[in-house]
Amino acid sequence: MAIPEISVLQPDDLLVKVQSNLATTLRTLRSASFAIWPVTALLIGLVFAMAANERQREIGILRAMGATRMFIFRMILLEALLVAGFGALLGLMVSMGLIAGFSRLIALSLEVPFYWPSAGNLAVLLFFSMCLALLTAAASALFPAFQASYKEPYEAIRRGE
Repeated sequence: MAIPEISVLQPDDLLVKVQSNLATTLRTLRSASFAIWPVTALLIGLVFAMAANERQREIGILRAMGATRMFIFRMILLEALLVAGFGALLGLMVSMGLIAGFSRLIALSLEVPFYWPSAGNLAVLLFFSMCLALLTAAASALFPAFQASYKEPYEAIRRGE
């Protein structure tokens, strides 16, 4: 007796189907990540350039009061790292919450069981994600920090109206 709603999957067919679905999903995610990362780095650099430009008068006053160029450079770079660190931490927590909340839907749409990675693998992934966020922010803020630190105090105060 045949039941049309039920089909038998052989273990080999199941493995091939799972590998195919996961490979396609990983390719799509990698492509999206590689396309988004440079745009993100550019936008972070523009945001910190605008922030440094808006704070010209403050930077000029700090320089006039004796702050060194290295102090200004480190101040802007540290601000970039703090903003990126908190943003990355918040983003990782929200994304893990969304994945946990939608794990059933993810499993259904990919037609594979959903398994969380082991705690060790998850910790490594979170660590490298944080490092990439901090590295991107530091690299993006280098030019604005360098530019702001080399302005003459009088010029920065005068143009920071």
